[in-house]
Amino acid sequence: IASPLAYWKLDETSGSTALDSSGNGYDGTYNNCVLGLPGATPGTGNSVGFNGSANISVPPLNLNNNTVTITAWINPNGLQNQYAGVFYGSGGSGIIFGSGNQLGYFWNFSIQYPNSGLVLPTNQWSYVALVIEPTQARLYMISNGMLTSATNYAAHAVAALNGTSVIGSGDFGGFNGQLDEVSFY
Repeated sequence: IASPLAYWKLDETSGSTALDSSGNGYDGTYNNCVLGLPGATPGTGNSVGFNGSANISVPPLNLNNNTVTITAWINPNGLQNQYAGVFYGSGGSGIIFGSGNQLGYFWNFSIQYPNSGLVLPTNQWSYVALVIEPTQARLYMISNGMLTSATNYAAHAVAALNGTSVIGSGDFGGFNGQLDEVSFY
């Protein structure tokens, strides 16, 4: 298994730094987040709460790639605003919500796939992954012990992600709920 480029466990209970456990130096900064909430997997750590205006800013990933995987545990508390960000990189790339709590993504401002048909349940944890490849992207969701996926067959150009990225927000709105174990491969 490949090591992540960045891995934010989100286990902190105080302070302003979201530590990057990959060792690559992508520590983030908590902005109005609630720290120390119960994690996605009981007994294994904490999670972070978001209220629609909170986020974690992370330094430029300087990706210059179109083969990427982003994963996270997500626990939305209610209906999310359309295009609310889970992970949103500079240059318009990342996991977002489509209408009706559907999992979606943007890629390099050129691909929009907001309505995958994968609806995240509210007030419960689901594990999600976005896998970008040059000719397709696949969204995965594990919820209630079931794996579902959706594929968008489209060319995905190289994305730079050379500016500040955010966890829990995006250009179009903030996430409401809890996030845990966000990783970027």
